[in-house]
Amino acid sequence: MNAFPQGRIEQLYQLQDVATIIANRHSLKFGVDVRRNQLFARFGSNSKGTWTFANLADFLNSTPLSLLQAVNEATFNANQWNNAFFFQDDIKATRRLTLNLGVRYEYSTVPFGF
Repeated sequence: MNAFPQGRIEQLYQLQDVATIIANRHSLKFGVDVRRNQLFARFGSNSKGTWTFANLADFLNSTPLSLLQAVNEATFNANQWNNAFFFQDDIKATRRLTLNLGVRYEYSTVPFGF
């Protein structure tokens, strides 16, 4: 028999906003998307123990051959930021031609807190 308890708690926080300004032939858009991801995980491999029996009779008589059990559980708490910013200008050059210009910047931090 084996017991393998584990659990995870993940929390994601997000702030996102987009704004548009129209001026003459320009439609200006800019925005932001900021996310924080927090993950807590518990991994208890063999924290409850693994019993080994030589045969079925020993199992039925509750006579184990060995017990392997971990001393403690492994846990970690990781955090990460994901950020994105953009700016876009849609220019109505003529009635039949619209130019779409834009730039986007994204970066993510290395997960920390292991």
